[in-house]
Amino acid sequence: ETILTALPKDGNLLVWGLGHDSAFWDNATSGRVVFLEDDFPQKKDGTLWYDEIMGQYPHLESYKVHYTTKNNEETYRKLVG
Repeated sequence: ETILTALPKDGNLLVWGLGHDSAFWDNATSGRVVFLEDDFPQKKDGTLWYDEIMGQYPHLESYKVHYTTKNNEETYRKLVG
């Protein structure tokens, strides 16, 4: 409930990544909620993650994006010390 009290009831929300919590975020505000999901072409258990979540929640406004940056341990250590 703490998250819900911090968000404006009619505010817009941009969410990076789809997940099993997507319905929560979609219902967190009456404003527009947009999801961005990396479209990497790796299958998890035979189904792309985007397709799996959108199959469960087809009403979500979501867009596939492709990030060209790479995360690695060395970069992470530099950022967090």
